[in-house]
Amino acid sequence: MRFKAKINYYNLINWLFIGALWVYVGWPPKVINIARMEMHTDQNHIPNEILDIFALLSLLAMPLILLLVCFKNFPEYYEVQENGLFVRQGWKKNLIPYSTIDMLLPLAPAFRWLPPINRILVIPEKGENFVVTPSEKETFLTEISKRCPQLEQSETKYGLSLQQAIL
Repeated sequence: MRFKAKINYYNLINWLFIGALWVYVGWPPKVINIARMEMHTDQNHIPNEILDIFALLSLLAMPLILLLVCFKNFPEYYEVQENGLFVRQGWKKNLIPYSTIDMLLPLAPAFRWLPPINRILVIPEKGENFVVTPSEKETFLTEISKRCPQLEQSETKYGLSLQQAIL
């Protein structure tokens, strides 16, 4: 069963703001004027044609770099398969076997005034931890609990968690 990732609008707005700030600071005419002022103080002069080529290249490179940064997590989805949990986050693909999952913990929002997002921390026995944000959190946890009999459901302040039973 495939689960779509919930869109994090806070991060989207944050990246758009950083991108706009980056374009404003690195706008080619500003870069050219700063470079020209620096070159006039030195004895070595760079021709204006070379500076214009530099400005054109920076104008073309900035949107491409912004797109790469903004979409490094695109596409993002999670599949509950027969042999494990498949996590696809951008160009990273990971298959986590169900027998190796120790805990699935709900995460609190970063700031109290932000709306809750369905972030879940997946902690396997070994290796890296994963933060997943399924749009259907309860269905996702139900499907995982069916395939992970070693995990016990417990209620926390931020939602349902799955963890190993404490003896």
